[in-house]
Amino acid sequence: MTEEEWLACDDFRSMENALLERGSERQHLLFTCACCRLVWHLLPDQCHRLLELVEQFADNETNSRTLVSSFDGYYSSHIALAFAAGGNQAAEAIGYLGWQWRWGESSNTWQRGYRTTRVTRSVAEALAKTTTWQASRQVERQLLRDVFGNPFRPVPYSREWHTSTAVAIAKGMYDSRDFSAMPILADALQDAGCDNSDILDHCRGPGPHVRGCWVVDLVLGKE
Repeated sequence: MTEEEWLACDDFRSMENALLERGSERQHLLFTCACCRLVWHLLPDQCHRLLELVEQFADNETNSRTLVSSFDGYYSSHIALAFAAGGNQAAEAIGYLGWQWRWGESSNTWQRGYRTTRVTRSVAEALAKTTTWQASRQVERQLLRDVFGNPFRPVPYSREWHTSTAVAIAKGMYDSRDFSAMPILADALQDAGCDNSDILDHCRGPGPHVRGCWVVDLVLGKE
């Protein structure tokens, strides 16, 4: 896939495949976690805790040993909310999110691709119970663009834009998962001299924005 094709692409699977060897493991983990949060309302508390644990692992706040023990014995059919439409598929997504650690395996490209494909498909199947498959894939595509931006043209980030105000806004959004201040972040970056349209347009765009958002990561120095 070329940059031109990426920018025009509206097929989620093609975009997903194009990213298999691009981006960091952290980005891929946070993207799959963001997809799982789309079905948070269908999940029991045990799934919530596992999802939060994977997010902590992505940010080096816990280790793989903890993940292995936490996912040990996980069977989605045993804890899914069977009476809720999409509950089984939502719980399956959590299962696939942590499948490699249940076997004590580290991530490689094949595992990353398998995990991402199974998680996003299960989430889409869960959402499709109350909406359409196309709508489910569309929101996943939006999340993918929020996390990875344009992987064919990385955006340069100047240290001059790295002001205490911009960092504080970005950190506040990251910690709270409330990204409503993205337009304010754009103003802070512009005040610091940022004139990059990719950055400013993304901040002022409709979103959605999640942990792993490529602009917030730039400001916070995350990879």
